[in-house]
Amino acid sequence: MMLRPKALPLFLSQVCTGGVQHAILLRSDGIMLASSDRPDAEYFDDEKLVGAICAGMWFNFAEETADSLGKTESELDGGDSSLRSNLRSMIVECEGGRLCAAPVGSLLICLKGDLSVELGLLKLKTEALAEEFRTVLATDIVSESAVET
Repeated sequence: MMLRPKALPLFLSQVCTGGVQHAILLRSDGIMLASSDRPDAEYFDDEKLVGAICAGMWFNFAEETADSLGKTESELDGGDSSLRSNLRSMIVECEGGRLCAAPVGSLLICLKGDLSVELGLLKLKTEALAEEFRTVLATDIVSESAVET
């Protein structure tokens, strides 16, 4: 998959309204590919940390589920990908804000909102952005001359 890095922050910025302050696109290993902030948002220097936490929680979901059931991932129906495919989004409430993550293929979109943003709105924005990202991957953001992920 080829992504145009300059197009990604603009794409992510469309959800940075209301209580949503930051949008981050991550690889499965937690490495940040792009991010966008609301212009009036507080300075946010922990994007990499938030990204690593979200990716770690998301991609360890199947392993932890299998462990809690006393089985290996392969013993569960369909293995690892089946467990993750049932999870459409993940919400984490922290002391300093709220996080919501959703998958886009092997990537992860994570939104960070302040404590005033409603959980349902944060989830809707995350899932809508993920769905739109899936839709436009083959058109506006993907390019032959772009950086490979």
